[in-house]
Amino acid sequence: MMDFSLLYKVGEHAPPCGSADLLLLRDTFEKICSDPVKVGIFTDTIDRPPELEENVRYRRGIIGDLSADPQLARRLKTVFARYDRMRDDWAETRAAASVDLAGGAAPEVCLEAAWSALRRMAAFPSALISFLSEISEITSGDRVASDGLKLLNSRCGELCRGELKTLAETAELFRFSSPDTHEIEVSAVFDPYVGGFTGMQVAGVRETEKKKRGIAALLQKRAKSVETSEGEAVETAKRLAASAAKDLCDLFASRIGAVYGEFYGISRELCFYECAVEYIACLQAKGVPFCYPLIGADGGTEISGLRDLRLIASGEDPVPSDLSLSGGTRGILIRGENGSGKTTFLRSVGTAYLLFRAGLPIPASEARMSVGGGVFCHFASAEEDLCAGDRAGRFEGEARAVSGIVDRLRPGSVFLMNETFQTTSYEDGTAAMRDLLAALGGSEVRYLLVTHLTGLFDPSPEGAACIEFDLHRHKYQYLNRERTSK
Repeated sequence: MMDFSLLYKVGEHAPPCGSADLLLLRDTFEKICSDPVKVGIFTDTIDRPPELEENVRYRRGIIGDLSADPQLARRLKTVFARYDRMRDDWAETRAAASVDLAGGAAPEVCLEAAWSALRRMAAFPSALISFLSEISEITSGDRVASDGLKLLNSRCGELCRGELKTLAETAELFRFSSPDTHEIEVSAVFDPYVGGFTGMQVAGVRETEKKKRGIAALLQKRAKSVETSEGEAVETAKRLAASAAKDLCDLFASRIGAVYGEFYGISRELCFYECAVEYIACLQAKGVPFCYPLIGADGGTEISGLRDLRLIASGEDPVPSDLSLSGGTRGILIRGENGSGKTTFLRSVGTAYLLFRAGLPIPASEARMSVGGGVFCHFASAEEDLCAGDRAGRFEGEARAVSGIVDRLRPGSVFLMNETFQTTSYEDGTAAMRDLLAALGGSEVRYLLVTHLTGLFDPSPEGAACIEFDLHRHKYQYLNRERTSK
């Protein structure tokens, strides 16, 4: 049985990019969302962007449903949180109900222990049906339009009408019963060479009728060819009944566990959607334009009116920027004086990529972007931290870090660099960066580099656009083609 997910329609498990922390997204969203635990789950999720377009669209649909009806997200979260707690209770019950029949306990003790475990386990199928029915009710009708919530509704209905219903009906026979009120039919195997029963299988269970027949009598009749005394037959019958009860208990545990496992953890996924709804409400309240980018297939990016989310969350009114990184343009080199806005621009672009690929809207007027590999960042230490110490050693460490990121790049990946290779001499840093950009330019990776290595700009690497930020306007102009940011 496959686990159900509200984050992935098609299973994929990308490792974290490590970019959310560098882009300060946890701190940013703690200014937007009220619950730091939810924010932690949210940022962990967006740091693992899906690489399949189908999963991005899947999330967009669910966000649309939950944004249109915020109460829907809260109701689902409440139900699934209770569901997870009940699953934990079931796990404890299963552990406590474990019965060892191989020891030397008396038959009466074994039978009572097995039957007690069976009664405890029998309470869970009907409770599961109650939960799944509530989920079906919450996600029914016209209140949902997304594939994700429709699939959730359908799957819960299938379980309630199918095997789980049969399991619950059978389990109800045992919830308030004792061994004397039931007949358990078993198929037993007797081995004369070992002098006892070596195997058994439950063939049927039914409540006794008006003329009650004890378990011992039932099993004694089925094993009448075995030459034993009456006392031995009763003892054997009780041990077989205990084995039958244990097998039924294990059956309930196996099937209940499979259902619990299918939905366990969805409450955590809903934390992502609750933060997403709060994020959209924040943009709406502040009057910030936002959009779901059109999804392209060429790996390129075109964004108009992009605003830095961190500044928005802090109550500031950021200067909007544009980004064109498509066609023959594989990368962008960015320079400008300190405080001109180049690092803010880089952060806004990285945030937009992560939000888009997580299925979320971005704070921009319009955009077209592509789904692909991960979003990776390398931000060098602040310049004041580099004035002392072993600069050669720092450069070697930085080179290893960049090499580790390059090894993870795949077609469609985005690589954002802020003052990379500034920890060595100007000449060595420029040479190392030229080699890196030449390798990136020949791949299916897009990159942006903020740098003080001005030697990279003349001549610029093939396929790279060069822009310079104005200190007073916090806008940029192109240096190697005629274009100015609006």
